[in-house]
Amino acid sequence: MHYNESAAAPWFRVDNKGNLYEVWFEDPRSLLVKFRLVRQYGLAGMGCWHLVLTMPQTEKMLLEEFNVH
Repeated sequence: MHYNESAAAPWFRVDNKGNLYEVWFEDPRSLLVKFRLVRQYGLAGMGCWHLVLTMPQTEKMLLEEFNVH
């Protein structure tokens, strides 16, 4: 697994029967960068989408970074 600092995102490559795939995904580090960008630019909000996979750190990070009502 790798982490691209300029994109603030983790990624990896996998070879499946000669087909090379590159997968980029979110982790707590990449989410925190995005949360902080929302505050930095004074955005009114943000949305997210996921496929049944959650990270236990997400709620804690949201509550620490934002005033959630």
